[in-house]
Amino acid sequence: MKHAARLSRTSIRAALPSALFPRRFPLPALLLSLGLLGAASSAVAQEGAARDAAQARFAAATERENSARLELWRAHNEHQALWQRLRAPARSEALTALGTALAGAASSARPERAALERALSEALGSSGVGARAAADLLPRLVQAIVAGQRQVPPLEPQLATTATLEKLYPADGAWIDAWNGGLAGVAASAKAYATAREERLSARKALLGEIRPVATHPAARQLPDGMVLVPGGSYTLGPAKGWTTGVAAAARTVIVKSFYLDRFEVTNAQYREFLGSLTRRKAEPFYPSTWSATEDGQLPQIPEGLEDHPVTGVDLVAAMAYAEWRDARLPTEEEWEVAAAGPAALEYPWGESYEPGKANSLDQLRGLAARVGAFAGDVSGFGAFDLAGNASEWTASLPTGEVLRKPPTEGQVRNVIVRGGSFLSEDPRESLSSRYRWPQPARGTQRSDLGFRCAKSARER
Repeated sequence: MKHAARLSRTSIRAALPSALFPRRFPLPALLLSLGLLGAASSAVAQEGAARDAAQARFAAATERENSARLELWRAHNEHQALWQRLRAPARSEALTALGTALAGAASSARPERAALERALSEALGSSGVGARAAADLLPRLVQAIVAGQRQVPPLEPQLATTATLEKLYPADGAWIDAWNGGLAGVAASAKAYATAREERLSARKALLGEIRPVATHPAARQLPDGMVLVPGGSYTLGPAKGWTTGVAAAARTVIVKSFYLDRFEVTNAQYREFLGSLTRRKAEPFYPSTWSATEDGQLPQIPEGLEDHPVTGVDLVAAMAYAEWRDARLPTEEEWEVAAAGPAALEYPWGESYEPGKANSLDQLRGLAARVGAFAGDVSGFGAFDLAGNASEWTASLPTGEVLRKPPTEGQVRNVIVRGGSFLSEDPRESLSSRYRWPQPARGTQRSDLGFRCAKSARER
């Protein structure tokens, strides 16, 4: 029996990685370890389920907020249209006509409040008031008529409704003053949007609490030098800014596999190593337009002092050639936005609001690229720098969402999505957004503010 016990222990140990157990490992301790491994596996599964649930709640809350924002915008436009009608020089006539219609509806309705509401609602619709604006006005008009009837002597319904309209749609001032002065507080859609936004912010906070630390991800053990890990999972992207046609026009949820991304944009010095590994004939098509030409026709020179600045002036063909030389690839558009916006779908890599000075754009009055990583505020939650500004970046995605696996051939016209703002971005609030996208011809586009960074697929386990 003792011999059999030894064989049992030996066979068990042989079936497991030797690094997990010492040479002499008691069977009770071994069984305990197996139990702990099983518990750990269960904990990891539960952790993943919690993250997925938090991501689903956040995606649903984001969709509700987007719908509420659209509804608010429609109500806003209807109120603005009525405000325009009630402006001078026809203000008096318009107020009288609308007040008369409402008063007639009130006088013909039965005494019950519900009947009065129905009559006024029909009168507003017949008078050309939008359905959302009418729904917002109805409680105030009913309240004014009922309160007027209780006065001594009673206030005529026409005077009560006209006074309410005059207060909500003042004759003087700009539209924004009228909206913020009272109409926004009347609009039910404004309250619904505020609630939806709070729900999204709450869901985002819960999601951030469920994110698995990158350090515990299996792929973190094989992190390539100079790259960051972006864990795979479910992410919310958009709504897009800039070029809004195609698949990225609306907010959506995507599944992204784990990948590595360069911490910084590819620098001039790194790109020079690539060119130096090629023969002159093979290297010539990949010369950056921003480098200084030499008289003897040798390899162009990096402008003095710009070795650690992003390489720019290279088209997609050159960028893909460099990535292949490095045994890497260009990130897809979805991967790029995930790396910039993170699991909380932030508007900017650093947060929800634009902050001047966080990234290198035209408002910094530099007019040229900065050393990679020089803007410490332009860093995403995954640790990638300069995704908002400094240089815009090539991706491997076409505007339709299709991924370009190899560069287009000579004469083939293909537009590819460029992501991120640059030191030439004139409207940084939009172009520095994690959602900003714009198409550029893949071949021959050598903008002085357009560079790239590389990506690699990572193991999920």
